[in-house]
Amino acid sequence: MDSLRQLQDLLRELFQLDMADLDFGLYRLLHLRRDEIEVFLTEQLPRRAEEAFKSVAGEERAALEKEILDLTERIRKEIAEDALLADGEINPEYKDIKAKAMRELLGSYRTKREQLRSIQASEAQKAEVFNHLYNFFSRYYEAGDFIPRHRYGARETYAVPYNGEETFFHWANKDQHYVKTGETFKNYAFMVEGLGGPFRVRFLLSEANLPPGNTKGDTRYFFPLPDQITWEGEAKSLNIPFHYRLPVEKEIEKYGKNSRFQEGVLRNSLPKILDAVSDSSLRAALAATVEEKEDQNNISF
Repeated sequence: MDSLRQLQDLLRELFQLDMADLDFGLYRLLHLRRDEIEVFLTEQLPRRAEEAFKSVAGEERAALEKEILDLTERIRKEIAEDALLADGEINPEYKDIKAKAMRELLGSYRTKREQLRSIQASEAQKAEVFNHLYNFFSRYYEAGDFIPRHRYGARETYAVPYNGEETFFHWANKDQHYVKTGETFKNYAFMVEGLGGPFRVRFLLSEANLPPGNTKGDTRYFFPLPDQITWEGEAKSLNIPFHYRLPVEKEIEKYGKNSRFQEGVLRNSLPKILDAVSDSSLRAALAATVEEKEDQNNISF
């Protein structure tokens, strides 16, 4: 189901599960629980949602069963004791009964029984619920940040809590706590299998240039520092420092001020990083193609 998959992808983004092994703060805890979170998203969430839909269907079924029971008593009282067979079906002898009120009573009974047979949560209803959940979780989240977003409607639907004060101050995001998550990074790491491995590759933030006041500001980028790479032979760990900063004019001229700027920086740094890896097995593992796909006329790895 596309709506469920969309919700699962958003929750993975909120939990930062697509990041490499983050080794600090809350991200370390999320990393330790990553398998459990993934099981919840892929197995428990769909199962619990299905159980909830069945529960709703169960409530509706109970209401229909009560209505059918009431109609059964009325039919046997107002029409005849044998108007209904032992299996609940209408006795053929009474299907063409002439009295209008009795025909309507039998018709209502037949309709309720058909509803009871077909009762179940439709795929459209399930999709609507998952879409509502997606909208709820994405309402205040954007690109790693939780931010207040103003929403406007055609009619005035919001009420401000007022207790008769002479002066009352209120603002749209009152009682909301701003949580900046975009720059809560420090070190990243991942494991590489290979001959003589496994190896650990760590990206270490050595300098970050952030906007004043922790605001968004201009776009910052990651700049690896191949000439400062270090290798810990005993620990089989490769340490790659990087900066997070604004680009300088020369870099903008080289890579272009567009959505592919970061990709250009990384592509340019990759050969230098591989040259700086002293262990040949790790170098071969890092140079291996993980995924190859064609994007328009370009081949990307």
